[in-house]
Amino acid sequence: MKRLKKILKILLVISLLWSTVSIVSYFYWENQNENSQKRTSIKQEQQVFTKEEVITDLREYKEKLESVHPNPYHTITEKEFDQLMENEIARLTDEIDRKELFLVLSRLSHSLMDEHVTVDFPEEFKTKMIKANTKVLPLKVEIINNRIFIQTDLTHQIPQSSELISLNGTLSEKLAEKVLNLKSGRSEKQIAAYSSDSFSELTYMLYGSSSSNKIQYKTNGETKTIDVEGMDYEDYLEEKALINAYTISDDGKTAFFTFDEFDDIHTENKLEDTIDQLFSDIKQQGTANLIIDMRNNLGGNSKYGDQLLKYISDKDFSQMTSSVMKVSDTSRQEIMNYIPAFIRWMHLQYVIPMLRPLYTQELGSTFTIDFDMISPYPKSERFNGDVTLLISERTMSSASLFAGTFRELQIGAIEGTATGGYPEHYGNVSSIYLSESGMAVQMPTSINYGVGGSQPVMPNQND
Repeated sequence: MKRLKKILKILLVISLLWSTVSIVSYFYWENQNENSQKRTSIKQEQQVFTKEEVITDLREYKEKLESVHPNPYHTITEKEFDQLMENEIARLTDEIDRKELFLVLSRLSHSLMDEHVTVDFPEEFKTKMIKANTKVLPLKVEIINNRIFIQTDLTHQIPQSSELISLNGTLSEKLAEKVLNLKSGRSEKQIAAYSSDSFSELTYMLYGSSSSNKIQYKTNGETKTIDVEGMDYEDYLEEKALINAYTISDDGKTAFFTFDEFDDIHTENKLEDTIDQLFSDIKQQGTANLIIDMRNNLGGNSKYGDQLLKYISDKDFSQMTSSVMKVSDTSRQEIMNYIPAFIRWMHLQYVIPMLRPLYTQELGSTFTIDFDMISPYPKSERFNGDVTLLISERTMSSASLFAGTFRELQIGAIEGTATGGYPEHYGNVSSIYLSESGMAVQMPTSINYGVGGSQPVMPNQND
């Protein structure tokens, strides 16, 4: 009995110690995160920087790139990159505003030819533009071979697929060249897709607010010129909103799933719930055909691809065979952000054993993660009808990873054009906030080896 009491006392002490350390850990990390966010927010309020501040950020950008990226100079030599950076520095004036800093960083990222080394349109700009009712160009475009085609005029004045000839006196060829130099990618098609997607934001960064626009365009062989008013940025974002939603035909035979993003930060409903509800409704209505439209899907979190594949594959699968990750302080911190604050006091290898090398190996080294196969849902829960996947040059990153797996498993027909993304790509992106400006830059921390290899995924008709 005495021994039992002693054991219970020891367990109580251990429990209290564990609880105390966990509580302290929680408040410590929460305080750290809050302070870090405050520092970044203060920096992001600053609109003008000295030349020295910008140079500090550019040097930090290069330092972070080399410490985080598994192979930053895979298409350009370090010497060539250094020369491009020195050219940008030589053009700096004594004072540089936030827009110009964005343009400088974007041009440097473009030179690296990696879709995951990028400077996304800054959130601090979005917030200010919405508050100020800033006007932007109300066009959705597609850039093809340095020509700009208007897919949608949100003011309904310009016919669809008209070719843009000039914008406010700037010839479209010159405009396309400038815009394309602000986005990165492994191919010209990939760069064009990302540039098209951000066209209105990029023209704002280049030329400012678009309250009134003189647009010259060509349609049916005829050239016309009209004045087009700008659109409030908030309204533009609503029109541009991504869609993760489905419809089922009146007869219940066909379901059409518009899958624009492997995430739900821009959509009303949780993506995981949307996918589950889709297959619940399909089962209830006895739907025989499922069409998954990923023609405008630029990627996101591949876990949603796993969830979808569990419903439509009858074989075990893994979208990635392996991932080679580079050890860096940035990667360690990025992983820590996914661990609940109350257990961050534990060594990383005890929390996520597969990432033990990230914590134990030397900075700058790499290690390989091999992925286990994932089992699909039981046949009674799966969709057993015909599945068709729609892809295009705007199918990128995690979406191309999914397409490669879909093709490898021979789940169904693939229609459209070759994906812009590649199943094998640099990924696991970290957001890095530069110390002087607080501007966010995105950099990959690993090489992901996806099913399907290093080439774009092709539709079936090209077999």
